[in-house]
Amino acid sequence: MGASTVFRWVDATGSSSLTHLTDRITKHFHGTNVGRWNISCKLYREVNLAAAEQERLGQPLPAGQTKPPPEKFLMFLTDSTCPARPHAMVNETIVHVDREFELIVQKMKNLWSFRQSSQIDGHEFDLGDFSIKAGNIIVGTSSKGVVVEIEYRPCIDLTSCRRLLAEFIELLLPPAARLSFAVTPKPDTSAADQDDPTSTNRSVDVSQLHDRNDVLSPDYARVGLNERYCGPIHSAYQFFTLFRKDGLL
Repeated sequence: MGASTVFRWVDATGSSSLTHLTDRITKHFHGTNVGRWNISCKLYREVNLAAAEQERLGQPLPAGQTKPPPEKFLMFLTDSTCPARPHAMVNETIVHVDREFELIVQKMKNLWSFRQSSQIDGHEFDLGDFSIKAGNIIVGTSSKGVVVEIEYRPCIDLTSCRRLLAEFIELLLPPAARLSFAVTPKPDTSAADQDDPTSTNRSVDVSQLHDRNDVLSPDYARVGLNERYCGPIHSAYQFFTLFRKDGLL
């Protein structure tokens, strides 16, 4: 697997935006549709039996403790391009797991409680050196835009080709499209953002990518991943991080 970047087209308008994107891939870039692409991501939260029992009995927290300990979460991701190698992330630890892993978690009802799921449904395209996966993301019953993964096969080091990926994204997406990446961009102090109370600085315009290399630089070292080599686990980490950052799970 080459270097890849994952992002969400935030202001996409459902199926019409996805159709626009896939038409551009196949008609303008002469990409080949190689088949369906699906991702399933599920969120489980730790069952804190002690805290739950204290709350049920109306008991106070232990001396010196002002609030319950941080809640642990577990995320489980299955990608149709590699269904036999799902990934799981528990807080800041990400690993490959077997397909039976989720069945084990589901049986551990006293430790983990299922909370929410998201589903990406789309297609994968071959463009020679590039692979593009694009699909609508549904959380519960609500559409949350279009998620895209672009892989540049000749390179395994994202830092060496992020400029190329940024240029390709600029060619692929509409100039005014708002994109959100796994990395939260640095605060934008422009007047437009200051005047917009809904702006959270979580997304950037396609036209800004040349000046925003920070959004194409996931902090792999934070979870113990090699920063100079990209593999499927790096892609999974970007999905996990994007979903959490954008409040999709």
